[in-house]
Amino acid sequence: MKKMKFVNIITESTLGSILPDEIIRLGAQGYTLFEVSGSGKRGKREGDFTLSQSIQIEILCDEETASKIIRTLQVQIF
Repeated sequence: MKKMKFVNIITESTLGSILPDEIIRLGAQGYTLFEVSGSGKRGKREGDFTLSQSIQIEILCDEETASKIIRTLQVQIF
């Protein structure tokens, strides 16, 4: 049985239109996406209007796919 990894991405909602397709293209079988709000060092994120909303994407996948997703995010997105 392959070792599974949990990838958790929290980012600007504007990336919600491109990240899901990229995640599937990189080999994930599926994902869960939802709007989130919270507070931290960078302040409070209420999600009161579209440009300030955050999304969370959760992916359960094998190690190889998790590595591909993380590398792609580091290089191309973040």
